[in-house]
Amino acid sequence: MRQYVRNLFAIALVIFTAESATAQLKLAGLFSMVARNHNSKIESNLTNFGITPFDAVYGRVFMDAKVSDRLSAFVQWFAHSYDGAFFYGAYVRYDHTPNLHLEAGLIPTPVGLWAPRTYADKNPLVSVPAIYQYKTSLDPRGALQTSSASILEKRGQQSSAPVLYDFCWNTGVHAYASHGQFDFGLALLNGSLGVPQRDVVYSRPGAALHLNWVPSPYVTVGGWVSGGPWMSPHFESALPPGGVVEDYCQLTSGALLQASAGHAELHAEMILNRFEHPYLGDLENIGGYADIKYSFATRWWGAVRLDALSFSELQSPGSNGEKWDYPVTRIELGLGRRLSERALMKGVAQIIRSSDAPSALDGEVFALQLTVEL
Repeated sequence: MRQYVRNLFAIALVIFTAESATAQLKLAGLFSMVARNHNSKIESNLTNFGITPFDAVYGRVFMDAKVSDRLSAFVQWFAHSYDGAFFYGAYVRYDHTPNLHLEAGLIPTPVGLWAPRTYADKNPLVSVPAIYQYKTSLDPRGALQTSSASILEKRGQQSSAPVLYDFCWNTGVHAYASHGQFDFGLALLNGSLGVPQRDVVYSRPGAALHLNWVPSPYVTVGGWVSGGPWMSPHFESALPPGGVVEDYCQLTSGALLQASAGHAELHAEMILNRFEHPYLGDLENIGGYADIKYSFATRWWGAVRLDALSFSELQSPGSNGEKWDYPVTRIELGLGRRLSERALMKGVAQIIRSSDAPSALDGEVFALQLTVEL
C-alpha cells in the first residue's frame, strides 16, 4: 500500500508541475538484458532488494518536467523481471542561477563521482563499485547486534548495511554551487549515506559536505565528509540506559579524482568509514576503487576497474582479533561497443576474492549486457 501511494505521489508531482503553460514533459527509459555464466558469483553485487546489475532483465523509466526557467521536477522508477516496478526517486530542482542550485525530495547520493555514472549507458562496465553497494555484516534494521558473535556470523552473507548505498536514495535537501574553479555543496539527509531513510525517523538530520577543485575541464580533485544516524528507531529499547539512536552515527570521509587525456578517462575514489556502536565499539573500514576507460576505433572502448574494502578488527570481548567483515577485492574487465545512437553492448569478466574467508565467497562472473535507450 505504501509503495502504491508513493507511485501515485510521484505521478502527481510530475503532472502537477507540468500544468504550467511553459512546462515541458519528457518521458524516457533505459532497458538492459544480461546473459551470464550459470555458476557466476554475483553475491557481492546484491542490493537490499536482492537484485544485481547482472540480472537477466531490468530497466528504468524517467519522467522529467521543465516547469519554468528555474524549476524542474524529476521522477524515476526501477523495473525488474522478478520484482516488478518500484518507486526509485523523485525530487524538484530550483536553479537560482546557472551556478547555484537546490534539490529537495528523494535525492541521489550527494557526494562522490558515482551517482551520474550508475546508469547502464554511463557505466563503462556492468557492476557498481563495492564502496557504493557491497553489503557488510552490520545489521541496521533487524536486531541490534550486541556481541562479537552476532556480527561475525553475518560475515559474507550479503544481507546488511552497505558503506555507501547508491541504489537507495535518501530523502533530503541538497544545495550546491560553483565559483571559479571550485564546486561545493551541503546536503541534509534523513539517514546516513550507508543507511538511507525515505521517511523522517530521526529528531535531527544527517549532513554531507563536499568540495571539488576543477583546475581544468580535464581534471577534478575533491573530497567530502558526512555524518548521520544509522540505527533503526526500534533499536532504542536495546541501547544502554539513557542512550538514543541519534547518539550513534555513521561518519564517512572521502576523496576523489577524475581525469581525462586523449581517449582515456580515469575515475577514482577512496573512503574512510566508521559506524559508531554502543556494544561493539567503532566499526571502521577503508575502501576505494579506480576505473579506466579507453576508447579506440569507432564506437569501441575497453575498461578495467579495481575495487576493494578492508575492515578493522573488533575490540569487543570474545572477538579474538577477528575483523568485523571479510576484506574483499574485485577486478572487472570489459569491452564495449556502441551499436547505434541508442544501443550499446558490453562483455565483462568480474573476479571476486575475499581474505581470511571461506573459499565459497570467491568466484567469477562472465556476462554480456545489451542496453537500449528509449
